[in-house]
Amino acid sequence: MSGTFTKKHDQWRFPRRLFMSELIGTGLLLLCGLSLVIFMFGAGSPIVGVVLNEGYRRQITGFVFGCFGALISISPIGKESGAHINPVVTFAFFLMGKLDARTAAVYVLGQLTGAVLFCVPLLAWGEMGRSVAFGATLPGKIYLLRRTPKITGGGTAAPS
Repeated sequence: MSGTFTKKHDQWRFPRRLFMSELIGTGLLLLCGLSLVIFMFGAGSPIVGVVLNEGYRRQITGFVFGCFGALISISPIGKESGAHINPVVTFAFFLMGKLDARTAAVYVLGQLTGAVLFCVPLLAWGEMGRSVAFGATLPGKIYLLRRTPKITGGGTAAPS
């Protein structure tokens, strides 16, 4: 990655601009996107009364969340680092040889730092945010109700 090594001494320098752009890009995507999820689905949200169909609200949320990501990508922040805004994307670029290990680590460090810092303000949503776990993805009811078989002494599976 250009700008990561000095030509004079071939020493690695911490790429602050890349770190900050990934931190801000990831943080903004999570803050805006998860705030949107809370606003669209949280208990007591006025949107629930306006857009009654949950499927439509999901479609609107997905579209607007995607627009947030696209806007971050084409912004100066996104253009600085390539707007990976996801450690898995950075890992893929590393595996393809597009990033050296140190720079990939800086990207991931920026992304994780941005995620933590920019998600703290989500707590301001209070009860509305808590009602949808602040936008976290959780296992559904079917997963939670599934019973795990227990192995009995005879080697056969018996429902628990």
